[in-house]
Amino acid sequence: MKIISGILSMVVWFSSFGVYTYFMKHESRIFNPATGRIHELYNDGSIVYITSREYYSVFGMMWLAAALFLASAIFWRREKVDLDRATR
Repeated sequence: MKIISGILSMVVWFSSFGVYTYFMKHESRIFNPATGRIHELYNDGSIVYITSREYYSVFGMMWLAAALFLASAIFWRREKVDLDRATR
């Protein structure tokens, strides 16, 4: 389980940066509440405005990746503790 969650965390993490980069290149640079473009993304001095759905998608992927990485670390630690107990 630790390997699967570790691999998934890396896949989701790098995918989130791909989505972030896509939004930076293709979304509006104009703040427009009428269309829902109210969340800012910054990258090297450039700002684009994205919708709430896009915002939560990008940052949700980043948080999911962090949670999967943490789960992988917990699985690894539990396995290590169990092995240490078995060798005593």
